[in-house]
Amino acid sequence: RTRLVPLLRQLADDALRAHHGFDIRTDPEGARNILGLEAWSILGADWEASADPSGPGPSSTEIEAVVAALEQMEVSR
Repeated sequence: RTRLVPLLRQLADDALRAHHGFDIRTDPEGARNILGLEAWSILGADWEASADPSGPGPSSTEIEAVVAALEQMEVSR
């Protein structure tokens, strides 16, 4: 989790800035609406506070949700 979530979050931030002009920190509500609740559950603005470095990483379903949200932003361009 320590490595994967920050990487996924950076990808989401980059895509949000490129396609919508904001990122997770500057407009969390907008980011949540675009990313969807499942992706938001691991990328949300408060993930750092709840992230346990020794805990399990995101599930394959959560990773797929993030990838799908990123792909959807690209398609919607």
